[in-house]
Amino acid sequence: MASKTPIPVENPTLPFWLTDRSPLDQIRSTPELPQESDIVIIGAGYAGVSLAYHLLTSEAAKSSPPPSITILEARTVCSGATGRNVQHDARHVRITKQTGGHLRPDVYGEIPLYIQRHGLELATEVAEFELSHVKAIQAVLKKEQIEDCDLVITRNMNVYLHAERGKRVKDAIDKLRDQGCTFVDDIFHAPDKDAEAISGVKGAKTAFSFTSGSLWPYKFILGLLRKVLEYGGDKINVQTTTPVTSVSSSSATSHTITTPRGTIKAKQVVYTTNAYTSGILPEYAPAIIPARGIVSHIDVPDAQKPPPHLSYTYVVCPHESTGVDYMIVRPDGSIVVGGAHQIHANPSRKPEDNTEWYRNSDDSTLIESTKGYFEGYMQKYFRGWEDSGAHVKELWTGIMGYSSDSAPHVGQVPSRPGQYISAGFTGHGMPVIFLTTKGLAEMILAEKKFEETAVALIVPFLLALKQSVACFAVYVFSVDDRQACRRMGIVVVMAVRVLFHVVGLLGLGDGRTPETVFDGLACPSNKSSYAGAASCETGDLVPMGGFVEVDVVVVRQISPYLCFSHSQSYVSLNAYPNATSTASFFEPGASFSLRSKQTVSEDASATIPPPNFNEHDLSSRTPLSGLALLLQETSHNRWGFPIFRTTYANNDLFTAYLSEIYRSANESLENIGRREALSPYFSCPVIEHPLSLNGLSKTQIRERFSAWVRDTTDQRDGVGAVKMRELKAPQYEFCLMVDEECLVSFWQAQQQPHGGWKGNGKVVVIERDWSPEKYRGQQNEDWTDGESHRIFDKEYLEENGEEYERDVPPTPFEEIDGCRSPLVGWMYADIHHLKSLYCECLENSYRENWYESYVRPPGIYPTLYRHEQPWKYSI
Repeated sequence: MASKTPIPVENPTLPFWLTDRSPLDQIRSTPELPQESDIVIIGAGYAGVSLAYHLLTSEAAKSSPPPSITILEARTVCSGATGRNVQHDARHVRITKQTGGHLRPDVYGEIPLYIQRHGLELATEVAEFELSHVKAIQAVLKKEQIEDCDLVITRNMNVYLHAERGKRVKDAIDKLRDQGCTFVDDIFHAPDKDAEAISGVKGAKTAFSFTSGSLWPYKFILGLLRKVLEYGGDKINVQTTTPVTSVSSSSATSHTITTPRGTIKAKQVVYTTNAYTSGILPEYAPAIIPARGIVSHIDVPDAQKPPPHLSYTYVVCPHESTGVDYMIVRPDGSIVVGGAHQIHANPSRKPEDNTEWYRNSDDSTLIESTKGYFEGYMQKYFRGWEDSGAHVKELWTGIMGYSSDSAPHVGQVPSRPGQYISAGFTGHGMPVIFLTTKGLAEMILAEKKFEETAVALIVPFLLALKQSVACFAVYVFSVDDRQACRRMGIVVVMAVRVLFHVVGLLGLGDGRTPETVFDGLACPSNKSSYAGAASCETGDLVPMGGFVEVDVVVVRQISPYLCFSHSQSYVSLNAYPNATSTASFFEPGASFSLRSKQTVSEDASATIPPPNFNEHDLSSRTPLSGLALLLQETSHNRWGFPIFRTTYANNDLFTAYLSEIYRSANESLENIGRREALSPYFSCPVIEHPLSLNGLSKTQIRERFSAWVRDTTDQRDGVGAVKMRELKAPQYEFCLMVDEECLVSFWQAQQQPHGGWKGNGKVVVIERDWSPEKYRGQQNEDWTDGESHRIFDKEYLEENGEEYERDVPPTPFEEIDGCRSPLVGWMYADIHHLKSLYCECLENSYRENWYESYVRPPGIYPTLYRHEQPWKYSI
């Protein structure tokens, strides 16, 4: 069921973990639903059962009579992700894939990114929080005498079959160690020459190991449920095969939960629904995305010569760029392995076209393209297993809840008082859920904020709440509250409340006014002033800097395939003519304040008129005048190239890179006296999605860009967009691609006191409908790089201290992407010259101007030397 409304299917495939069923599997505590309950938990998996356990056993529970709790489950207990896959660390490889029973903390995958976003202290907090789960689960198993879930504490072996990929991991670990992160002390790096021998994996180039565990997840949760029933007595009611179809509220303490078997009243509601959350809370559709994975159980028959015993759990990375396989060894010697994402997740297609897995909530069928992947797996990858006879015994699918920013959603549901959530674990719930539900229990029982609970991990989970508004975003805060924003968690909670209620102004939320919203946040009487999240000590949502005053606060709709990100503020605040800004607005580290006279949605952008250029401006026939004329004729109010982001390792660097593009464009327009006329309309929308765009090639981005152009509507891109496309405006013929090399070039430029004309950083410019035959006839096919036309540059070269080489023999064009043609469909451009490139491509025929402007890689537009492009000129 590749559906936009995920619901659990009735006949799922049978996983190995559910082959030994418990008597509690289909429990119904009472024949009928209770009429009311203090707390209703929707979902009886890892999160739901753990939450119920903490609600009954936490310190907060001991201070008052226990609440009545009802757990509603659509299918049977632990039949969702916990009983099918069990969460595993998928985030550090930017894919969604899990295997079963793997208790594996993240000690290097996401931690460097957390350091970049929030600082070393909080990143360390994250790692230590996940590491503490191993001991926490050991402790609860011992305390509650749950002895049949096969817990094994061992080491996880991470094996890389490509040296470069392994080197990147080693570099990340070394950097963490250099920064004083003691949690990496447990990581053992096998000498590369011994990686295959130590890991047992054929062709291993690099291997690391660290402490982790494995268990039988279904038996763990069923054992915990037995204790919940024992401790709760008649206060606990569990109802399986009772799917929730809707939740309605009349007040913060009165909620009606509707099921096919009837309704139940509750004072508080908790959604532990993971991938199925948006089936009940549609605002989470862009934020928590169902993703189908496949897992196998490999049996090893009795043999006279059994294969070597494997004492580790494994992550095997057999491919150069993406894709990993996860594996645990069962106490009986059988293997549970999942992966193969690189097979069924076709990176050349949009995520929505990858219906085998993306937004697919149907675990009743297998993934056709991948179902044969695990047959012969052990024989292929592991030494000594060639004659083992190992074969797939069970094969099944499961549905993961992929959070669009990789961080789970834990806490109160925005704009729904009395409702809470624990979902969206992105294949990484096992070392996260047990203790986060402990914090959630404190929130519910003691009415605490998450940051006030005993759970240490504040920032990453509160950060995820930014997605809880699901469709709309605008950064607004009270000016006077900025001094109170001492932790990122507080800032984001404030942001969520404000964002959700601003949406209400548009008839999409609860309709409260800004005054009411800010009264609720203890804001000053001057409620028309808002500010960026200034003075946050760590992990600023919007860093400190200069201020901007605007006349319009824009509430920007976010595509389901775009992650909520920093880029929204640039597009939203600088896309409208009534907005004015200081020169420092787009500099790295800038924040902003807003004085709002009007709040509009992006869909309402048609009501804001395009620039009104006079005849005098249009008569000069300069490229900028041509741009002005184009905008006027189409009634469009945006110009600039779209940006496809293919690297997600460093958000802060990407933010600075993007701000430099805007800053330089504004400065360029200022220098020629056209900033007021054109700067407000300069917009480079960012298309970004870590899951589907990370690491894509230029050819793949060209395909995505072509699809983006085909899908152009005035609603998406603003009034006149379709006409702009028909007129072949540059933004519909060329796109920008930002990869790791581009960000590195920008970073290197920042290290120089004066980078010069080639020292600002580069970006890839891709032509949409390029083919090797496109420019045939314009180019001299027999021309080669080398000596020609150096005579024209001799004087310039010598003046600039470069050597003039007289007798350089001609050489063929270097092959680029399999092409030796002079034009290869893309080029590098200096990020300070995108305004010029846009105008050159706009003037006359875009093909002619692209040809004239083109600089063959590795050259960078604009070139100063004719000899760099000799094929453009006659001999």
